[in-house]
Amino acid sequence: MGSAVAESRAPTSTIDAPSANTASPAPADVTTSTARAATATSKVVVAVTERDFAFDVQASVPAGEQTFVVTNVGAQAHEMIVARLNDGDFERARVAFTTPGGAPPPLTAVKSLGAMRPTTTGQVMLNLTPGTYALFCFLPDPTTGTLHVLLGMVAGLTVE
Repeated sequence: MGSAVAESRAPTSTIDAPSANTASPAPADVTTSTARAATATSKVVVAVTERDFAFDVQASVPAGEQTFVVTNVGAQAHEMIVARLNDGDFERARVAFTTPGGAPPPLTAVKSLGAMRPTTTGQVMLNLTPGTYALFCFLPDPTTGTLHVLLGMVAGLTVE
């Protein structure tokens, strides 16, 4: 299952999906002390693990303010883009994201955590309203150029 904003990179409000021929941004070096400090200001902490090529995250969280603490345990850099699915259909979104040439479903970008190097941890604060969300990574595999989302790096999250 699945897996927000490193201090070294500002949150984004749009989703820019790089092509397979686009170079990845330099991954951020994020410390765990930064993540720990941020969790003190949020009532709910959501742990997200990024791996090659999946997110591990709980299936649902309560609505409201959250701190997502994201750890990359993969061998490659990963990012986490959080978007609300306007139609609430995660299965349709998963198929669209993991199908080459598939059109993404209608969504609203929430925030992102930029590229993180392996073994680093970052955090992002979110204020989520009830609905269905997707977490995904658009970074390309450095060897094949295939976007991580096409390799299955997408997870659903229900906010209640």
